Amino acid sequence: MAFRRLLALLNVGFFIAKCDLKFVKTILPESVTYGSDGIFIACIQHDLRDQDSIYSFLLSKEINGKTDEIVKIEADTNNPPKFLRAVWYDKELQSRSSIEHSQLIPVSSARLHLFIQAANVSCKDDGIFRCEIFISGGRSGSSSASLPIKVLDSTIKVTDTTPALKSVYDIDDTVKLKCSATFSTPSCLRWCIKRSDDREFKEYKVFENVMYSELKNDGCEYSRHSVLNYNISAKDISTQFACEISATSDCSSNTKHDIITLRNTNMDLITANISEHVIYKMQSLKINCVSKQLNLNDKIDTITLSKVYTRTETLLVKAKYSRLFEKTLVSWNDDDFKDRATIHSIKIVPSESAILNIEIPATKVECWDAATYRCGMFLIGDKYSLQKKTVKLIEDKEKTNKLVSIELSFSAIGFSTYTRWHDKTLKTRSEVLKAVVYPADQAKLHIKLNAKAVLCEDSGKYICEVFASNAKNGRSENYVNITVDSKGIYSVTEKTCSQSNGQYTVGHVVMLHCGGEIGNPPIIPQWCKRNQRASEMMLFPNDSKVSYTSLRKDDCQFFIYSMLEYTVTEDDLYTEFACAASVEECELAMTNSKFVIQRVSDQMCYRDNVQEDETGCEKIDGYIGGVSFLCIMSAILIFGVCCRKT
Repeated sequence: MAFRRLLALLNVGFFIAKCDLKFVKTILPESVTYGSDGIFIACIQHDLRDQDSIYSFLLSKEINGKTDEIVKIEADTNNPPKFLRAVWYDKELQSRSSIEHSQLIPVSSARLHLFIQAANVSCKDDGIFRCEIFISGGRSGSSSASLPIKVLDSTIKVTDTTPALKSVYDIDDTVKLKCSATFSTPSCLRWCIKRSDDREFKEYKVFENVMYSELKNDGCEYSRHSVLNYNISAKDISTQFACEISATSDCSSNTKHDIITLRNTNMDLITANISEHVIYKMQSLKINCVSKQLNLNDKIDTITLSKVYTRTETLLVKAKYSRLFEKTLVSWNDDDFKDRATIHSIKIVPSESAILNIEIPATKVECWDAATYRCGMFLIGDKYSLQKKTVKLIEDKEKTNKLVSIELSFSAIGFSTYTRWHDKTLKTRSEVLKAVVYPADQAKLHIKLNAKAVLCEDSGKYICEVFASNAKNGRSENYVNITVDSKGIYSVTEKTCSQSNGQYTVGHVVMLHCGGEIGNPPIIPQWCKRNQRASEMMLFPNDSKVSYTSLRKDDCQFFIYSMLEYTVTEDDLYTEFACAASVEECELAMTNSKFVIQRVSDQMCYRDNVQEDETGCEKIDGYIGGVSFLCIMSAILIFGVCCRKT
């Protein structure tokens, strides 16, 4: 398949070969732009027969009449060869490249394939590359081709690297922008700002919010970057930031820049009437999202209800007004929520009002309903209004489990302390460091659980009570939370019906899947992407193409799964996807955790070679698992009696 991908690239004119075509072709990019393009180098057999045996490929580089060997793939001298190994002569290039798609058999697909990602390309990688082939019968052949590398005078790129990336930001959100630049000569950077009511860009002078890196030179060009942290305010309806080379006295006259726009048009047009305290299994959860008085000419398009987490949100239900059918269309995104919810009213009158009124009956309220909910209303013209409320569950009656008590005992030898264990399991896991009730001023119950003895169910509220003479009683309580680290990095797998080892034609829709254990408290996994032109992983920007299953929990931690729908484009020569708790962890993902999409030509579509009954493809309809949640737990110590509520 890798061979076909190379042929596909050749078909679209991306690669050229200049050679004598004796048994081997040398295929290289026609040109490479330093800092933007990766490098594909391929040595491919030419005009050999199936009965021939290939013993090795050797790739070398010629500079100023000197030839340096780079790498050789070779086999034993059996016919056909039985094993393949790689011998690297250029250790520095080995650290920057990959030859994982190379092979010697079958003969028809034999090739040495070397790939250098854009971030690892050096301007010194240019030169004349030579491929040599050694085959059965004592025969050999060679060919060569030239690779030019262009270094641009300067490049500037501004990206939004905010951890919780949004297309539209809320007031008080902190946005993190990064400007990356390269120069042919040493230069400085400058940030400029232009709000919606400004006529031109002005220099951004809140210097404490800006960080500049040192100037670097990699032997090819100079580079530096700058990071700006900006707090969104009500003034930022449509605010533009430009990063530029500060070669002129003011921002407006400079043409060497890159611009990014931050939008915030949140309007106070919706009210979230949501029960903030619900008695568990005794009160229903009522959610009412209702619009306020609209402004003149405003028209409502959509109203939504979402569950908000630390880094992301999950859409529960959406109502959209259809102008074709002249009615409100409702779509559910959470089957569990849908099954338990009762709809009282969901209706949109575009120029007047919108309402989303649902209720979960008391008997169907679950522990995971304790969350932050957000009502959203979206108007025609990119305007929107959001309001959120947090729901807390309260248990009507506290039930306690007695754990341990220490009591005053009297015998012929005087007063002593008697320890009574009510929870035998806890006794086997605990170490009593001190248990004394006499004398009173030294009374203390001190129990220790070693790390290996701690269980998830040990989280909860613990209450200690003391009872003494003359009705001198006391009570104290505290919470213990058990934290479970998230997995951090999740393997990405393909869930498309006809799987193709990552090779697709332009326009094909790929379904990728990741998820699993996400710790406690939960950290929702994020999707990251990097193509051959990018030097680092970035958050996948299109939230509408990412879906999550409902958050589930066992005794210890939460579980969630995610699907990403991606349409292959011309740019996907080598595009990596990773799934992790953060962008930083995406960068740490190993090769076997990532999924690589490689665009091939229509003639080489993998569907021509995959024999699979598409109608029999398993339906991907989410993940259903047992759900349990420690709602509230507590404990009591009565006269040294320690109990825990269940």
